[in-house]
Amino acid sequence: MTCALRWNLAAAFPSHVLQAFLARNMHIKQFKSIPLADLELVLPEKKIFVPPTVLLQLAVTAVLGTVAVLSTLRQVCLHN
Repeated sequence: MTCALRWNLAAAFPSHVLQAFLARNMHIKQFKSIPLADLELVLPEKKIFVPPTVLLQLAVTAVLGTVAVLSTLRQVCLHN
């Protein structure tokens, strides 16, 4: 069984609130491939922050990748 719910905005809000809500403009901007050096020009109010957990994940990934490559090279050299 499907239940449909209708919400009447005019009944839910006073007219001046509804008019103010409908009169607002919303600007959505999406940026791609911005060099880190130019990010301050695009978003001057924002501070770039990388959480420590992300840095830890990056370090662990780099160490495990290096270990995997070195162990593979060692196995290849031992079998030749």
